[in-house]
Amino acid sequence: MAADKLRTQQQLEQLQSRYVGTGHADTTKHEWANNIHRDSYASYIGHPALMTYMSVALNEPREKVRIMMLDLERRRIHGKSPTASPWYYKCPFHFEKQGTGGTWTARQRSILLSDLLTRQDNPSNGRFIPEIIISLAYMRLWDAFAILLAAHHPSLELLGISTVHGNASLAQTTANVGSILTAIGKGYIPYYSGIAKPFCRNAVHAPDIHGETGIDGTDLLPEAVVPPRKDMSAILAMRDAILAQPAGRTWLVATGTLTNVALLCSAFPEVVYHIKGLSVMGGAVGGKFTQATLGRVKGEGERLERFGNCTPWAEFNIYCDPEAAQSIFSNKELAGKTTLIPLDLTHQVLATKNMQQLILYGSSASSGVGASKIRHLYHDLLLFFAKTYAEVFGITVGPPLHDPLAVAVILSDHLSEMLSFDDRGGERWHVDVVIDGIHSDVDEDRGQLGRTKIVKVGRDGVRIPRGLDIPLFWNVVDKCLTIAEQDPNSMR
Repeated sequence: MAADKLRTQQQLEQLQSRYVGTGHADTTKHEWANNIHRDSYASYIGHPALMTYMSVALNEPREKVRIMMLDLERRRIHGKSPTASPWYYKCPFHFEKQGTGGTWTARQRSILLSDLLTRQDNPSNGRFIPEIIISLAYMRLWDAFAILLAAHHPSLELLGISTVHGNASLAQTTANVGSILTAIGKGYIPYYSGIAKPFCRNAVHAPDIHGETGIDGTDLLPEAVVPPRKDMSAILAMRDAILAQPAGRTWLVATGTLTNVALLCSAFPEVVYHIKGLSVMGGAVGGKFTQATLGRVKGEGERLERFGNCTPWAEFNIYCDPEAAQSIFSNKELAGKTTLIPLDLTHQVLATKNMQQLILYGSSASSGVGASKIRHLYHDLLLFFAKTYAEVFGITVGPPLHDPLAVAVILSDHLSEMLSFDDRGGERWHVDVVIDGIHSDVDEDRGQLGRTKIVKVGRDGVRIPRGLDIPLFWNVVDKCLTIAEQDPNSMR
């Protein structure tokens, strides 16, 4: 009896050793440990505040830390020790003392977390850092500047980028995004190839302004170090990235055709309630909404006021997919969170000769001395665009800088040194998009397709600034270029 009892006890202990805590008789202890390890990483990734603390401790952008955690999670699932990753000893939440192999005590862990909460360079310490997701219609000069601001301004965190149809092919657009991210040292930021055509029209292309590649004018663009993500669609990626953040924190920035954003908000209306705001570069008002010079196209004469850049009536981003734009502006909940940056505003920000020199040499360098490769890249893009804008629209003092204003307007609420945008004390507008007509070179067929008509309304309308602090804006651009120059991962 004693021998049988002992044997039974030993068998029970063996079973407990193998299966205890697994929750299922077919799960081994190794699998159970793997599951716990995986779930721990998943909890880190899904905890925004914790990710911020880890980002500060590692002195790395939060998205880069997130990618590292995903990599460690994947390695563990496939049975490979996480110590194979060079990130392992940098990660404070393994609590390994780098180079010693010793573990942190509970008291040391508590001190570490307390230090993360109070240290001066903690992004969450005393100020709010909005996250940004950018939807690019086509990778243009302007988008290169928009990405620069979103990726390198210390008050912003770029979560990801989606591309969409526009004046270059979707494949070319996506490749250009990867090249720009690599050039500025942000190749790890995820980017996705989005929608290839409008809701119910054929795609429109316009290589006459930006060249066949969408970003002509330089031979300095590097090859992308990281390819576009293909693990899910761009729309799902945008949704997941937004909903993973606290409500009221993330901004969507649309610097091109609105197809991606319209599909996102239509398919997942919870996103509308979750975001902080939507910033759209697009549209043109006209009628002396501002005093900006919008230019004229050769051969059109003086028969009418021209305020569009694609047709006399329409700006290109809205004209490409007017139905998508209309679905956004007619959504009352979304309209109240939307800021529209029209040509009437962007044509006030001209890259004059002095500003071109600022881009090339920076505010602290002497002209002709010490221009970095990354500044040469951005300067080349400006020069190419200046030439085409002068030839097409007759604006010779310098080209307007459109898309970065859609990023910069977010800073107006979050900088201690305010980058002010003038909305006349809170003007709000109902925006209606003309959807009658077809994409055509014939005025009679096209009509006013894509025109943005506005009517002043109450507080729930779209915000449309009429002006901004232009010198401070250029200082912000120069600051971001300086930060990009200092990034050890940027082009050299």
